[in-house]
Amino acid sequence: MPRLSEGLRFVRLMMVVSSLTPLFLLWAVRGMQPVPDRWLIWTCAALITIPNFTLIVRLKLAIMRGDMRTIDVERAEDHRDHLLVYLFAVLMPLFDANIGRARDSAATILALAFVVFLFWHLNLHYMNVFFAIAGYRVFTIHGPGDPQPMVLLTKSSAVDASRKIHAYRLSNTVLIEATKT
Repeated sequence: MPRLSEGLRFVRLMMVVSSLTPLFLLWAVRGMQPVPDRWLIWTCAALITIPNFTLIVRLKLAIMRGDMRTIDVERAEDHRDHLLVYLFAVLMPLFDANIGRARDSAATILALAFVVFLFWHLNLHYMNVFFAIAGYRVFTIHGPGDPQPMVLLTKSSAVDASRKIHAYRLSNTVLIEATKT
């Protein structure tokens, strides 16, 4: 079965970086010994603001342009477990990283780059704390004849099979529900 091209590479990268917002916030609050606070706070603020702003702009563009998909749901899977893996496998080890020495700093940067690569490669770029705060839940939805499952961000607590979903396209495989039918 052919795999759907993800498309919108820059937006996707920004989604990956925005998924690390809690880490950057924790780093800004905690500080890092060899990095002066003014540089660290500005860098963390940029790593939080720019990707999330890009995501907001992409959503507004999708709404303005009517960039929507309608999917007949054949099967839906709740993926709250992804959030737990994300929190404990990614954020906690990186938060506790010690960068007092040059080798520690290099290892932390390499670990962060590895996490970004994995989120990109495994399409886990839909993890975003602001979506969670806004009440969105994450579902993988399968439609009849779709070459690849889609990730749906919705405020619904469940997605029933046989439901028709109208959603704005953040990328080719990440959708945010527009209306409930």
